[in-house]
Amino acid sequence: MKQKISVSAKILLALLNSSATTRTLTEKLGYKKEKEILYKNISKNLKRLEAKEYIRGEEIKLSSPGRRPTKYSIIYNIPILEKMLDEYPSLLPVMQINDNALHLLIEKHRSLLTSTKENHAYPEYYLEEEFKTQLKKSSTFFNLCLRTKTEDLIERVTYLLSISPDVKQEKQRVTEKGVIAFGSSLPVNDFIFDILYKSCLTMDFLNGTVKIQNLRQVTSFGEKIIYNQLIKVEK
Repeated sequence: MKQKISVSAKILLALLNSSATTRTLTEKLGYKKEKEILYKNISKNLKRLEAKEYIRGEEIKLSSPGRRPTKYSIIYNIPILEKMLDEYPSLLPVMQINDNALHLLIEKHRSLLTSTKENHAYPEYYLEEEFKTQLKKSSTFFNLCLRTKTEDLIERVTYLLSISPDVKQEKQRVTEKGVIAFGSSLPVNDFIFDILYKSCLTMDFLNGTVKIQNLRQVTSFGEKIIYNQLIKVEK
């Protein structure tokens, strides 16, 4: 049974797509009766979301006299996005493709997105774009990167290396190909996102949020690995 989405969640979903005035939001949410805009249907929710500091409202200056409209926007920072997802999990599919949210995660894990001096084959721009693609395709990976410190990501992959032969093989394969250079503070940095993305994509598949047919067009290293494993199971 499909869960009903609250008015507050609908407002946040709309604002994740773009900032909007009260009138635009009201119309987008369908609160319009003939020529009348039913502002009262969302006014309390807007005040509640402002009080929680999920959104901010700013009056727009007009060249002509009259009441100034208020334009609302999402407040983008990591703790706020975490709280929003805790309260409104339905926001995740839209949030994980939002440019502002993706930029926050790139800056959060910037130290893992810097090429080493020894290998300039894949500049920082390429690494950022690859990371963004992975975040957009896996909700589990997006959640993990949103809620976890960079040093904790490194620690988790280091632990996986110590217990998993498969992960060790993947490290060897990536290192030999020399396709990724994520910084040199720890050796594990060279392949951390591929390993985490592969693990998260597996969880997405098990949770039913990604289907095997959607992996037919694969581009990244992590996707190729999990696709090859899942196709064997399907056969």
